[in-house]
Amino acid sequence: MKNNEECYIVEDLLLGYFQNLLNPETKKYVEKHLNICKNCKNKYNYIFEQKKLEDEKNAIDEELELNYLKKFNKKILMLKTIIVFFILIILGIVVFGGVKYLYNDIALSKIYNGYTNLKESNNYTMICNETYLEYESKEKDTSSLIYKYKDKKFVSKRIDLNIDIPGYKNMDIKNNDITVIGDLEKNEQIIYLNNEQVKVEELEIPLNDTYLNNNINNINEFNDWFYPIIVTIKTDKYYQKECFIVQYKFNKESYRELWFEKETGILVKSIEENYNRYYRERVYEFVEGNVTDEDFEMNHESE
Repeated sequence: MKNNEECYIVEDLLLGYFQNLLNPETKKYVEKHLNICKNCKNKYNYIFEQKKLEDEKNAIDEELELNYLKKFNKKILMLKTIIVFFILIILGIVVFGGVKYLYNDIALSKIYNGYTNLKESNNYTMICNETYLEYESKEKDTSSLIYKYKDKKFVSKRIDLNIDIPGYKNMDIKNNDITVIGDLEKNEQIIYLNNEQVKVEELEIPLNDTYLNNNINNINEFNDWFYPIIVTIKTDKYYQKECFIVQYKFNKESYRELWFEKETGILVKSIEENYNRYYRERVYEFVEGNVTDEDFEMNHESE
């Protein structure tokens, strides 16, 4: 009976003994009983084995959880790195695009202002020398245009021109000199072929703007907000003059390049190329304040 009572007492103390929670005297009491009681010893061994298995299982679970957390943290770190990388790329694109847009906008504004000032000038001469090369036939044509404007009058002289011109398409103008004298107030122009008058016609549109637009490649478009985005602007020298070079492509086959003097914004050269058909280069010169009334007299033109 006494052993049974001790067994009940020891069984209640086994877990505390196993966990080393008993005081020294009680611990000695349990150990003494385990040495003489096989049944309690077996129960202790069972608790020990179960606890060992539980500890091993917990250790495995902790290791799995730790590995999962490591993998999770690694993925989070990788995701953060990718996000930061793309943010930096986007910021770089925005900053680079913003700087490019600002630079292009300043350059195009200066060019547009130079063009506007020229249009508002009441006295100027524009000289345009053109070289045209057709790739298939290998024919090379050259022509010159001298355009003078003063007090709503203009005189335009073309030399050795071989293209269609509105108003005299049916004329044989190859290797001939063509002079047009116009009066914007009277809304008329007189056409001369080799100094001989051939036609008088009304002006359909103000030729002062028309000649500038046609020969300066529609610089009016430079004032549009999207133009700084679609063009590339570089700098280089042309006959010792610092120039803006405005480059843009219409498509894979066509290319255009415009050279503007940095100081004045005035066009000095243009290049247009269709890679399968032709190459055209125009060189410009503008002079203000040199036009006189005599320039609009045909006799003066013929001298």
